[in-house]
Amino acid sequence: MTIVFVLGAVQGLFLAAVLAGRTPRTTPNGLLAAAMTTFSIDLGIAAYHSAGLDARLPHFIGLDAAIGFLYGPLWFLYVRTLTTPPG
Repeated sequence: MTIVFVLGAVQGLFLAAVLAGRTPRTTPNGLLAAAMTTFSIDLGIAAYHSAGLDARLPHFIGLDAAIGFLYGPLWFLYVRTLTTPPG
């Protein structure tokens, strides 16, 4: 299962890089890139736990505590920038 988490995290980081590197830099693309980066970090932490690295490297156990609080605001701002008319 660890390899699936790692592949998903790498794919999410690739998508975030593509979105952030688009030529007409728009706010929705930046917010979606931030959401994908957050999701990739969360998947990386899940791979860390499923590989059993938390027993050997316990210093990184608490890093995922705040990740869950980023999903709501990022998705709210992303949808709001898409649905609010400019002006």
